[in-house]
Amino acid sequence: MRDVLADHFTSAEQWPCILYEATPSLEITQISVSAKDSFGIDKCQLSGGERFWKTLVYEEDWGFVENKLRELQELDSISFMHRVLNQAGLPIWVAHCVKSDIGKDRTVLRGCISPISNDKRLYNLNQTLVTRFIHKLGNHFQLLNLVFASMRKTLPESRDTEVILDTLDKAAEMTRAFAESIQIPSCPSEIQIAEVLKTVIESKRALLDDKGISLEENYAESVDRVRLQGDLTQLEAALDHVFTDLADSADPGSSIRIAASLATHPLEAVVAKFEFVLRPNAAASKGQHQIEPRKEHDSLRMTLAAHLIEMHGGLVRISKKEIHERMVEISLPVRFSQSEL
Repeated sequence: MRDVLADHFTSAEQWPCILYEATPSLEITQISVSAKDSFGIDKCQLSGGERFWKTLVYEEDWGFVENKLRELQELDSISFMHRVLNQAGLPIWVAHCVKSDIGKDRTVLRGCISPISNDKRLYNLNQTLVTRFIHKLGNHFQLLNLVFASMRKTLPESRDTEVILDTLDKAAEMTRAFAESIQIPSCPSEIQIAEVLKTVIESKRALLDDKGISLEENYAESVDRVRLQGDLTQLEAALDHVFTDLADSADPGSSIRIAASLATHPLEAVVAKFEFVLRPNAAASKGQHQIEPRKEHDSLRMTLAAHLIEMHGGLVRISKKEIHERMVEISLPVRFSQSEL
């Protein structure tokens, strides 16, 4: 019986999908070798056990995937969509179907993971993003109701007026962001991504000067020679959201370092890497416990930026580079222009 299964997986070598078998505990026992052509992933990367899932499934989607697979305890089969990462570390939307085969001796999970065509309407199905916006908007409008109720019992010379104005501004900003989040790329064109980044930076010079933030830029020359197919307006908005979010959260005297480079991966994939590193004022960091806390930073800019970047096949990662440093890394699939080949 095992020989038959082995022949089955071998014959699936050219299929545009990944076929696998797993135990009820999700340990992979068999996998097709078609992953390289369909996903840019070598089969050796997808060894059995927990490593299969950690290597393949996009980390932010793993909780969702795990919960869906648990449904097999009650259902015979399930189908859902999520993202996987290819060898270049970029997200791919896939359709994932799993069937539970209950035998006399053991239960086997048989799954199929197929890449979905690059249809931008997929990103309008991001219910997690929509839920976050609705939750934030609801909180602010609830605060409005509470403040107005309080004003009825107090004198006009109340700070409530300032709170109302501030809350209204936040609600309007989030409403605009919500409208932006449901847009899909229109009129895709070939974009010189380095020029887009430089345009965004130049537009923020005044903001940096006002806050006393220094800027350090380090761009590899090769970045000027690559292009990205996408929506210029949305890509510019994404980079603007990232840079503005860092600048708004920075203390006076902080610095922002921006680096741009290219990374070449197997299968001739070229990825543009952009690093935004916020370095706080050293003096402020040492005496941070003596400084008055900043106003709560509740912007959704990073969430929206990640959404727009992913719509262009890219990925945003946020991390702490050192104790007080904050780093945002953007990865985007690019190609060299014809004149540079």
